[in-house]
Amino acid sequence: MRNLLGLLAALVLVFPGSAALAEPSVAASPVAAHAAEMPPPGDCGARIGLYSWTGQPQHAWTVRVTGVDLSSLVPGGAGRAWMVFHDSDAAELRDVFFDRDHPLNITAGVNGPSVTVAISITDNDGRTTYCAENITKRHAP
Repeated sequence: MRNLLGLLAALVLVFPGSAALAEPSVAASPVAAHAAEMPPPGDCGARIGLYSWTGQPQHAWTVRVTGVDLSSLVPGGAGRAWMVFHDSDAAELRDVFFDRDHPLNITAGVNGPSVTVAISITDNDGRTTYCAENITKRHAP
């Protein structure tokens, strides 16, 4: 502990302006200030589709999630679709890679009278969300 305190004291002596590091401030960082001003991501509009086939039993039905032109939203044309399927069972999380050559197109098994899929489209690192959507689909027997 003494070594750590000594190192901190030495840093303040060598770099006098570094004492400001002890109190983080949003105004001190232009990146943090910009992030604080950014609005939440908008919805994905007509880019995301949720489909199901009729005639399936309610206790085990399949939904298909597709994405149209999602690669144009993210830098480099590649990103991730984070999806949570909320149905009668516990929620299921999916992380799906997409790019220009591999558009979003997956199926998932769900249970119950309806499913709500929460979808977030991010860059490939999952750091920035470009759009988000909650889509509910009712079971059609």
